Amino acid sequence: MVRVGARQTIADLIKRYADWAPVFLRQHLDLDKLGELALGNTCTFRNHIAAELERLIAAGRQLTPAGSFEWELATNVVRWSDALSRIYGFHPGAFPGTVEAFLERVHPDDRERTMRLVAEVFENPRGLTYEHRIITLDGQIRLLFSRVDLIKDRDGHPLRMIGSSWDVTELRTIDQDIEGSPWLLRATLDATADGLLVVDRVGNIKMFNERFLELWRIPVELREQRSDAALLEIALVQIADPDTFLHHVHELYANPGAESFDVLRFLDGRVYERYSRPSRVVDAIVGRVWSFRDVTERERLLARQTFLVDASRLLSSLDIESALEALAHTALPYLGQACAIDLWVDGKPRRLVSHALAPEYEVPAETPTRPDCVPIVHEYKGKALLAIPLQVRERVIGVMAFVSAGVVYDHADLEIASELCHRISLMLENERLFEELKAALRSRDEFLSIAAHEIRGPLTSIHLGVQMLTEQGVTDAKRDELLKLIAREDRQLARFVDDLVDLTRIRTGRLRLELADVDLGDVVREVVTRLATDLERAGSKLTVQTEQVPVIGKWDRVRVDQIVTNLVTNAIKFGLGKPIEVAVVARGGTATLTVTDQGIGVAPDQRERIFEPFERGVSVQHYGGLGLGLFITRTIVTRLGGTVHVEPNPGGGCRFIVELPQARNHDVKH
Repeated sequence: MVRVGARQTIADLIKRYADWAPVFLRQHLDLDKLGELALGNTCTFRNHIAAELERLIAAGRQLTPAGSFEWELATNVVRWSDALSRIYGFHPGAFPGTVEAFLERVHPDDRERTMRLVAEVFENPRGLTYEHRIITLDGQIRLLFSRVDLIKDRDGHPLRMIGSSWDVTELRTIDQDIEGSPWLLRATLDATADGLLVVDRVGNIKMFNERFLELWRIPVELREQRSDAALLEIALVQIADPDTFLHHVHELYANPGAESFDVLRFLDGRVYERYSRPSRVVDAIVGRVWSFRDVTERERLLARQTFLVDASRLLSSLDIESALEALAHTALPYLGQACAIDLWVDGKPRRLVSHALAPEYEVPAETPTRPDCVPIVHEYKGKALLAIPLQVRERVIGVMAFVSAGVVYDHADLEIASELCHRISLMLENERLFEELKAALRSRDEFLSIAAHEIRGPLTSIHLGVQMLTEQGVTDAKRDELLKLIAREDRQLARFVDDLVDLTRIRTGRLRLELADVDLGDVVREVVTRLATDLERAGSKLTVQTEQVPVIGKWDRVRVDQIVTNLVTNAIKFGLGKPIEVAVVARGGTATLTVTDQGIGVAPDQRERIFEPFERGVSVQHYGGLGLGLFITRTIVTRLGGTVHVEPNPGGGCRFIVELPQARNHDVKH
């Protein structure tokens, strides 16, 4: 009975110290020997077992990686094991041994909580465990896991507090990494732009990311089923070619080691790239990984560029109507089921091109436009209508319209349609410039022909006159006539040369004005006198009406003479030998010169055009001249601050009216 009681006493002691070093004690205590001692002298037994336990506990403290501590409550002394001292950064035996010194090493943010937990030990008979941070002597922050127990006497009064602490800093870091790895992997997969699906060898879904669910528009109720067959049913109703899609899937499942890449096209226009590779663990194939990438926008941009390249190729033709007709066919059904192009002719729309895939898609006869030239997108008979203005230098020259059934035009459609219209506008502008260039070349050739004629005629007359003057027997009357001919033709050549020189001066900005007081009536009379021979030859009678007082202005006399000469010469040339009237009046500081003839007149659509260089209101075959006189006249009048225009004469012919300010205009360039 004593032996049994001794064993029980030892067992109680071991249980008390089990938290210090349970494995170590069980390996080194000989319970049978202790029982034999217990049968002898009780005092010897007690001394022996106490010494043995202290030896074993001290040895255990040196071997265990944990540090131990003991707080004698009566003396308020704290003892640390060498291992615990090393954890805190102290040399063995260097710890001051006070509660204050311990609390000083506790992290400030954990200090209050640690003191509260120590107080709870007195109320908790089973002890407690907790974690707290410390600051070592060298400034490191470490995390300790501690177990604390309270030792009481037989009457239940607390004697000491004992415990152990483990440095778990690295262990907690590893645990956090391990715990965070799946979440990090999931976050990474969900952040990828590609949709991922992993299945095993028999088609069971092992994993997918959110992008996969988004790309395939998987309903919420199917997300947790993890059935590849159910997902295939969702996919087949979206794919443009479901048979090929399903055949390819079965082919890959039949060949576990195969890899593949293909492009999936959807009924709603989406385009995905699909990649598939076997999933391996070491060398064994355990399933398959599917990857899906949305390339819809890339395919749209590629199709857009291809379409615009084809459109540019078609628009390079000089045959506008054929090019636009071909373009309308190319644009369908890319931009709709119908296309029409209207161009403004005399301010009204003219339907140049109209093409529809079916009669019900026809573009309306009058395409709607906005005054601010903004594209229009609206509903038309249950269909979408897109109208884009054709503009050249902020001037609308037409409109291009599309009609689409079942599809609402979006920003991308508007963008490509606008780009297409921009290229059409460039083509139309280039065609206009090309026509102007051809007209300019024709004008150049015509000018050279006219110039040769204008030079050859006077030179021939002068040559014949000189030749006849050198012949013997020329009468005085004949000589005078020949000299007048030579003088007249000389003046004609001089005017021709002056016009060319003035044209060059005007175009280079070197036309100079010498301002002085000029009597417009005197200038008119001088010009009429000089042109008397021309009037006589034309058979026209010219009358001059002037004010009773001089009409004087600050003008350039030579240039005013040129204005009057050009207008009177013009009236002689086109007056059909009928009377010509020249009038000079002054009203309100403005002098007005009017030259009226009763000749062929000027057509309404020519009244502005005749003031352009090399332009005429009649055929050059019937009336000679370079077509520079009126252009030079308007330029001089404008430089003097005045205006000139032509209007029909009620009695037939036309009337040229020049208005010049009499006072000096400070804007006039000298």
